[in-house]
Amino acid sequence: MKERRKEKRYNLVDIVRYAPVPHFSNTYLTGVMQNYSHSGLCFITHHTLEDVEEIELKRGSMSKAKKSVVRWHEDIGNGNHKVGVEHVKA
Repeated sequence: MKERRKEKRYNLVDIVRYAPVPHFSNTYLTGVMQNYSHSGLCFITHHTLEDVEEIELKRGSMSKAKKSVVRWHEDIGNGNHKVGVEHVKA
């Protein structure tokens, strides 16, 4: 299978917090990051996200959220969803 990624991915398990855009409160949903690159990351969550949905994303102890776009999602069973996002350049 041909590799479609533009950048190398790095495996790292970390907590991510995210919210739909526009975001008007301090409430974030949580997920578990599986890997990341300079331009995006993959995480697992209990919430369904749709392709091209915009989210604000915080990784670990990051205080400032990054605007990101859902590029793909997959139902992996037991109420879990694997999500790939790309960071949007400001």
